[in-house]
Amino acid sequence: MQGYKATIRPVREVESLEEKWRTLERQVQPSFFLGWDWAATAITTSSDALFVAEVLSDGNVVALGLLMPMTEKRHGFLKLRQLRLNETGKDSAHTIPVEFNSLLVATEHQSASWNALLLALNQADAPKWDEVVVTNALDHVESDLSQKGLAIHRRAEMGSGFVDLAKLRAAGAKSYTDYVATLGKSTRQQLNRSIKLYESRGRLSIDRETTLHGAETYLQEIINQHNAKWGALGKESQAVSAHNIEFQRQLIERTIGQGRVELVRISAGNEPFAWIYNYINAKRVLYIMGGFKLEDDQRLKPGLVAHAVLIADHVNAGRDVYDFLAGDGRYKLNLGQPGPDFTSFAIQRPTFALRAEKALRGLKQRIAPVKKSG
Repeated sequence: MQGYKATIRPVREVESLEEKWRTLERQVQPSFFLGWDWAATAITTSSDALFVAEVLSDGNVVALGLLMPMTEKRHGFLKLRQLRLNETGKDSAHTIPVEFNSLLVATEHQSASWNALLLALNQADAPKWDEVVVTNALDHVESDLSQKGLAIHRRAEMGSGFVDLAKLRAAGAKSYTDYVATLGKSTRQQLNRSIKLYESRGRLSIDRETTLHGAETYLQEIINQHNAKWGALGKESQAVSAHNIEFQRQLIERTIGQGRVELVRISAGNEPFAWIYNYINAKRVLYIMGGFKLEDDQRLKPGLVAHAVLIADHVNAGRDVYDFLAGDGRYKLNLGQPGPDFTSFAIQRPTFALRAEKALRGLKQRIAPVKKSG
């Protein structure tokens, strides 16, 4: 039987981390969010704050993950020490979204690797923690850990949406008109009307930037459009927080030359109306953020039209999935179909404060139906 042993060390103390991570990445072929490009960017934007969790079996590295210490304040008085898996940020309220989150590990080593990590986390020399937070994991990750008898609190759950590009291609779709024809009646009508209005300005076209300077220019346009939209509502967009943008700038710099990210501008004639930023994960396109021009004419749907044009482009490029990732935005199902469900959860120590919080949460859930009926 294989023996598994985990260590948790500050990132600066882990030798040959890139080599280890890339070797394991080639074996596992994970999502973009668990690859070295993401991990390296997390490390460079987090100084020395991160810890590396490393699991070995018979001398071979079989699992890796990053742990970010944070403090979360809840209920106005409860301060909790957290270790966030593969997640970085200025504070617990402003973190970089991670998707398909888990350890970087092959399926056959997953259960044993988590066992080894949890054992290491309970050693005297481990970082201090009240919760280990895993954000945006596929449902099975929480389910597998629940079977270990751990105290787990579900923090959030949400669906996702995607477009099956391979299916569209097999059906003969080649243009955005072909794609729109496959959508539901209401979405189809909105898009056809909006496309016609945009085409009255000129041909719809895509400009894709492959240089770092050009990509940064398009990213800045996304920021500008976000600020215009949220500013008109008197709010701020977390998507364009200073830490997130610095993270994305460094990630773009690291990957733009490899074709692993794309920044595009969609125009009608000579009038740009949308900018989109995606990660490219093999044959999957992962939608990260977009900036869409505010239009006075409410019949114009810049976001829907831009996605339709770009989806058709990726059908023709031979990609298989256009993934809107986690979130319950209505447009995701209007333009595609339901994807997997995601959960965010915390593995909790059995501290007095957390036991009291759990009891109060249960009391609140029992009282709520009574208030509603009363």
